[in-house]
Amino acid sequence: MSISELKDKWFAFVNRMNRLGVPVPTVRDPKTGKGSITASLVVVSAGLFGFCILFMLATVISKWAGVFIMTDQAFSSLKIAADYAWQFLMTAIGAYLGRFMQKGNSETSIPVEQVPPAQKKEAKQKPDDPDQQ
Repeated sequence: MSISELKDKWFAFVNRMNRLGVPVPTVRDPKTGKGSITASLVVVSAGLFGFCILFMLATVISKWAGVFIMTDQAFSSLKIAADYAWQFLMTAIGAYLGRFMQKGNSETSIPVEQVPPAQKKEAKQKPDDPDQQ
C-alpha cells in the first residue's frame, strides 16, 4: 500500500464521516424531546460526582470500621477528584441552563404589530445619519 493509496482511503473515510456523521448516544431533553449534548453532559457529570461521593463515603465508613486503612494523601487525592467532578457538574449545568434559556420562547419580546407607529418611524431612522439633522 503506497502513501497515495493510504491518503485516498483516509480522505474517503473522512468524507464519509463528514457526510454521515458519527452517531453519539445522547440524553433526550425533556423540553424538546430531542437528543441534547448538554443534557448528556449533565447526566455524565452527575454520575461521576455521585461515584466520587459514594466512594468517599465508603472509604470513610471502612476507615471508621477499621476494615480499610487509607492514607491521608490518597484521601486528599480523592477529595481533589471530587472537587473536579463538582466543577464539571456545575459547568455542565450552566451550559445546559444557558442553552435552555437560548431555546426558550421569550415573553418579553413585542410583536411588530403591537409596536406604536411612532416607534416604527424612529426605528427606521439612523441616529448617525447627517441628513436627519
